[in-house]
This record gives sequence, structure tokens and C-alpha cells, in this order.
Amino acid sequence: MIAVLRRSGVELRFHRPKGWRGEKSKSFLEPDQAFDLLDAAEAIDLEFGLLCCTLLYTGRRIGDLLNEETKLRNLNLKRATLYLRNTKNREPVTVHLPPIVVEKFKAMPPRPYRPSKIAARGPLRNGEAGRSQLGAGVPFLERDPDQRLFRFHQGGYLRGLLAEAMKKAGLSFPRRQRGFHLFCHTYATWLVTIAKLDNYALARTGRWKDPRSAEGYLHTAVSSEAKMADVLPTPTRAKAV
Repeated sequence: MIAVLRRSGVELRFHRPKGWRGEKSKSFLEPDQAFDLLDAAEAIDLEFGLLCCTLLYTGRRIGDLLNEETKLRNLNLKRATLYLRNTKNREPVTVHLPPIVVEKFKAMPPRPYRPSKIAARGPLRNGEAGRSQLGAGVPFLERDPDQRLFRFHQGGYLRGLLAEAMKKAGLSFPRRQRGFHLFCHTYATWLVTIAKLDNYALARTGRWKDPRSAEGYLHTAVSSEAKMADVLPTPTRAKAV
């Protein structure tokens, strides 16, 4: 309601209830888990594996990569960038693509042709007929530049692919934390714990509009002060003294 009012130009102050910012606790993937999941996704479908890899290393929302305005022409592998014209915040952004994502795009084979009942001489397996024929047989990066970057649409079929990949990778997360946003949480957590970014640096990546939106990931890093517990007395040290 607040968002609708503000979009209409009505500026009012509201008392927000406790917990309105959401829970800080977020599930994320450890590196080995993430790599197993990407392998499982590729085994199911190479383009689905590429989508998951792109989500993991850019932290973008699934809708940013699948909306109608994210075209092949927006991909620039020489600059290692993907230009998103339309995001959830309604603001365009240029996304950096790490080397692993660039190489995955370059290695993508042509899309296979969509199976048909005539060629199969019988009923098709669930989901087979849903594959787009656009660009089939054409090198992935040489398709019509106005084609959508990925052929998938948000829905039960795509969520089913992720569930299948997670099962094959032996992963289990709470129901509300095992969707595609798990990749975003992992991206942010890795930037905090491995790259040592704070919430202000996270906001400067362009993934979060405000540092306050990225504060929820700071708890995943252990502070240098907390690590001082390593020097506290232990029975072994006490006897040595």
C-alpha cells in the first residue's frame, strides 16, 4: 500500500511494525554445494545450467534475466557485461560477468530442436514440448540479437528444474529459502565473507540500491574482534604455563 501511495505522489509517514525489514537469517550455498548444484543443473539442461551460473555470479533476480527486455544484444562478452534495461527497481543497470560466466556463454552449444510427437512416434515426456525452437541449431551467440537471452519463463516448470537439480546435488533447504533467490543470497554472502565487502560496497556493485538493503548479509562474516577468542586460555595452555 505504501508503494502504491508513493507512486501516486502521496507522501505520508507510517509507523512500521516490528520486523518489517524481514529476517536477517538467509540460506546460502557453500562453494562445494554451489558447484555440485551447477553440475546437476548442467546435466539436466545446458542452458538451464548457464542460467544458474549467471544467477550465482551476478546475484541478479531471476526476473531480471528472464524478462522480455533482456535480449542477446544486451550481452557483451568482450567487456564482460550484461546490460539490463528493466529491473525490479525500474532502473537500468550494467552487470559485470566474471570470467567463469563469460566462458560458459562462449562454450554454449546450439539449442537442440524441439521434439515432436510425429518424430517421437508417441507421447512426449513431461516438459519436452515446452522447449523453444527459436535459434535451434544456430550457435548460441549467433542467434538473432533481438531474441531473449534465455528461453525460459518463470513458472512451475522452471522451479521444477531447480528442485530436480537440488535433489541430484543432495541439497535441502527450508521451503521458502530454496528458490532461485538462493543464488542471490550466496552471491552476497561470498562477497562479504570471501571478498570482504561491507554493505556500502555491496550497494556499489549495483545489485542493491541502498546500503541498508544489504545490511542483512553482514552477520555472515566473523569480525576480527570475535576471532580474538582464539587466544583465550584453554586447559592445554594453562598447563604449559
